[in-house]
Amino acid sequence: MMSRALKSSWLIVILVACLTACGGGSTTPGSGAIGGITGTGVFVAFGTVTGIGSVIVNGVEYDTSAATFTIDGNLGSQDDLSVGDVVLVKGTIDDDNTNAVASSVEFDDNVEGPIAAESIGVNSFVVLGQTVIVDDVETSFDDDINPPSLTGLADGDIVEVTGLVMNGGAIAATRIERKIPAPGDQFEVTGVVSEPVTATTFKITDLVVDFVALSATFDNFPGGRSVMAGDPVEVKGDTTLGPAGELRATRVEFKGERLAGDEGDHGEIEGFITRFGSDEDFDIGEVTVMTIPGETEFEGGDASDLGMNVKVEVEGEYDASDVLVATKVQIKLGKAVRITALVDDVVLPDDLVLLGITIETESLVTRFEDKTNVVREDFGIDDINRSVDYVEVRGHEIPHADGSGLGSGIVFAAILERDDPDTETIIQGFVQSVSDPDFMILGVKVKTDGNTKFREETSGSVNDITAADFFGTNRTGSLIKAKGTTVTAGPPVNLLAEEVEIQLE
Repeated sequence: MMSRALKSSWLIVILVACLTACGGGSTTPGSGAIGGITGTGVFVAFGTVTGIGSVIVNGVEYDTSAATFTIDGNLGSQDDLSVGDVVLVKGTIDDDNTNAVASSVEFDDNVEGPIAAESIGVNSFVVLGQTVIVDDVETSFDDDINPPSLTGLADGDIVEVTGLVMNGGAIAATRIERKIPAPGDQFEVTGVVSEPVTATTFKITDLVVDFVALSATFDNFPGGRSVMAGDPVEVKGDTTLGPAGELRATRVEFKGERLAGDEGDHGEIEGFITRFGSDEDFDIGEVTVMTIPGETEFEGGDASDLGMNVKVEVEGEYDASDVLVATKVQIKLGKAVRITALVDDVVLPDDLVLLGITIETESLVTRFEDKTNVVREDFGIDDINRSVDYVEVRGHEIPHADGSGLGSGIVFAAILERDDPDTETIIQGFVQSVSDPDFMILGVKVKTDGNTKFREETSGSVNDITAADFFGTNRTGSLIKAKGTTVTAGPPVNLLAEEVEIQLE
């Protein structure tokens, strides 16, 4: 199980420009006791799928044997889901958060359409006016995107993006899939309607939606009213955009109140804080959250760490005003460490060893994904073979138990992917010590020579630098990524680096 030290680890806060704040306000909690689930046993869960077999979301495994699946508005099955998809699960759950039984599982992508010309940057691109943020430790790429990164995409590619929405409308992508156009396909976008709303158009972030050109139908709007600014909607439209790049809608569906719960219902919601009134009053999308000082439990940080666009997972009960009164707030952990290597050893039930580094996993928290030619949807640590399998781990170093603030040398895997065999080894982490021409990361000695290429990542590009530039500055504590193919056994394990890159933190 996850250690207390792990749960108190640091967080990485992603900051983006704030364009439009979601509404909300303080309210009075209902009568349910804050210390545990005392309500109906009904739950509403929204978050990223971390495992398939049953469905694992937000650290809870849901029995889906009798659940109905809705995939982009159509009846589907569990086979239509992939790790990294963001889903809404409803059903019932016991008081101790076990024996969760799903009655329904719903998946809707955030946007499907072409990548805008010249919009692919270092960590983002634009689809149908929506900025998509790509994080090499958070974003899963479908197998047909090769390499599985932004470099595997090109202008004009039709992609389906799912993720969590930040204040201002940017999508922090959790999964990206390339789509092959087929007859009858439509482009799609889900978001919040913004001004101006006219008799013929409205906007979602930077996309103009024309709902008159193709006589769009309007579904599920309260009281049959027309569309208004602030409405959460899903728009489907023609794959031929209008002359000014507008989406010509065929259907507009109101998507509000999807995450609402009745008084006493249990809620588990993952997302970014999109409105921040205070650490006791904030929104995650359309859900207003209240914390109670001295009663709400915090993991991964404390109340002072909350703020706009901080990623959190909130667990609690809905009150009579549809506010989620939090029993627990988990501030999502950073994932700065990355290791890609052949597996040295597997220590069941939860650990493995890469480059001599112990890697801890947790079955309900670690996102397991099999990206080999023979894909196992229910892939887990017991499927991994020592000296055979090649895996990528993304996570963070667990702090030392002595409270010194130093690292323990043990890595917790937030994401673990099994890949097809390769000779390239990658380690990314914070430099422990430097002795030109070598340095240490997580107990691994990274050696450089005259053939090593040095680079530095900036906010807009990656630039070449010299070895003198790199070693001329004290790099202790810097986040560095090293790649190579020559690994020699230790201790310490040695990696001869062909590339060394200074990373943005």
